[in-house]
Amino acid sequence: MEKVENWNEDREQQIEKLVDYLHRINAFEFFQKLKSDPELSESVKFEDFTDFLIRINGIVRDIPISEREFDGDGVGLRGPTGDRALVPKQEDKEELLHKAFSARLYLKYPEDIAYILPCIITAVHPFADGNGRTSRVLYLLLAKDSSPEVIDDDLRTALDKNGRSDSFDINPSYINSAIQNVILKKYGIVNHQFPEGLTRYRTNESPQSEEAKTFFNIFNTESEFCFIAMYEFLKSTGKFASVVKTKDDFPDFDLEENYKAISPSKMESALTQDEWANLLNEYYKIKRESVEVLLDIFVNPDDYKLDNSDLTLRDQLISKVRQNLLDNQL
Repeated sequence: MEKVENWNEDREQQIEKLVDYLHRINAFEFFQKLKSDPELSESVKFEDFTDFLIRINGIVRDIPISEREFDGDGVGLRGPTGDRALVPKQEDKEELLHKAFSARLYLKYPEDIAYILPCIITAVHPFADGNGRTSRVLYLLLAKDSSPEVIDDDLRTALDKNGRSDSFDINPSYINSAIQNVILKKYGIVNHQFPEGLTRYRTNESPQSEEAKTFFNIFNTESEFCFIAMYEFLKSTGKFASVVKTKDDFPDFDLEENYKAISPSKMESALTQDEWANLLNEYYKIKRESVEVLLDIFVNPDDYKLDNSDLTLRDQLISKVRQNLLDNQL
């Protein structure tokens, strides 16, 4: 069953447990020192980092110690229209977390550690619930404008059931469209100019098989990534030409003369059950690449300049996070 984050649970008791735990381990002092002491930063092991994430997530969710783990397999996120967006495969999540953990040592701006680590948690959703709370705790421990005098109150606000709207949201979705454009360009699609003479991503036919429904339900939310996956897979299997429809296939519709699009119904006839599974894996590969781009905008920000500007995607993301914080303080 799809897991969706629960925003209605009573959290007050668990918030106090977490605040007490962070005090007992001197978490604020440790993370502040981590930013300024390269030797200490290099000595921290990835296992220590993941253990800490699992601990704080388990506390805020009131999960028994023996049951705490990365349990985000099958997590689905609901968009504003009810469509389902996916996060990377569970088996990819720890690798991506490890990449972010390693990347913190190579940041052009060392203070960006306060963004790259929380962002990766939000992007990959390693937990079935509480990913936003976990990312906000990490940000507050690493942010340069935090202080021992205010962090307890900030934590309580950030962890409350309305924490996302009342405090801040370290959310890479602020630059999703820009990351999509980076991925599209990597695969040779610039300014949404479709390859192979296509005029649209796909026809409007409704899929019938369960395999096709699964894939095209994701397509409804992430059409760009799904199209890249579909196009690359169909070309690699030599089945691209056999699944395309033109205006002649729809004599009763007023379509443009050069109409050409990939047909879900033809795909259902052309693809085996195993091939549908492989197509879905191709989508997950693209999804993983998008998270790797998110990491790279912090490591190599100058490679991601905004059009006609000296600003970068890194600048844009941080600006939007800060503006969100200011808006919520009004």
